[in-house]
Amino acid sequence: MGSRYTAQSASSYNSSPPPDDGSQVSANKITWAGIKTKLADSVKGLADAINTAVLNWSDFSSVTTTTNLSTDASHHMKTIEVTSGNPTISLGDAATMTNNYVVTVTNIQTSSTLAPTVNVASAGNTLDGTVNGSFVFPLNGPSSFTFKVNNAANGYYSEAAGGAKGGLNLVYSMAKNFAGQAIQTVVGATAANTAAFIVCNNAGTVTLTLTGTYEGQILYVKNYLNQLAISASSNVVPITGGAAGTAILAATSGKWAMLRYNSATLNWEIMASN
Repeated sequence: MGSRYTAQSASSYNSSPPPDDGSQVSANKITWAGIKTKLADSVKGLADAINTAVLNWSDFSSVTTTTNLSTDASHHMKTIEVTSGNPTISLGDAATMTNNYVVTVTNIQTSSTLAPTVNVASAGNTLDGTVNGSFVFPLNGPSSFTFKVNNAANGYYSEAAGGAKGGLNLVYSMAKNFAGQAIQTVVGATAANTAAFIVCNNAGTVTLTLTGTYEGQILYVKNYLNQLAISASSNVVPITGGAAGTAILAATSGKWAMLRYNSATLNWEIMASN
């Protein structure tokens, strides 16, 4: 759909009617021009306005983009297809869109490196409960997410294709990010992350140069031998929080950790480990 349907009203209907008191005066004479202007034209104008509003409301056509785009009322109930690149789709001010506004964004790319970001255009608006939140599409598309203004009209919540909500988006994103990913086996003392799964199989300490490319990027690191795994920089936040350091894995075979990249702090946060 395009713009939401708005009520239409007739204009000039029966405006300045004649006295209609039976007096034989010029004002009481019936003329086609008078009927047409005061009755027929007004009804026709209303019918035309309703027709135009319904056509706008029922426009389900998709729009495509490869560049940054801000949604507005014309995108209500439409799908925005991202055909290439890493554009940012900014969701229009929630209060202006009102709480029945819905827009879907689809990443039709199958790229393992390119994906759009969705954020809120107005400072203070929320996305899935996070003020000024943002959402990075999973790689290896296609994938679709629908964004709806909440009841308070101060933010949006998202639904993945098929209706997955909230935290399930992370699971969905992880599954898509890992699709087709190879395992990177490190047999030397140093390495840079080039895959989502890193297996450390070096007799001594493994020092990893960790590079993040997008918010929410997930990285698994696992030990095959009894060696330390550390970062080349102090950019790893422990699972318990606190200051970023270098420690990733203890020197024990079978140790593993899942790290998530925070693009705001440029740190990798350990989300799970054994």
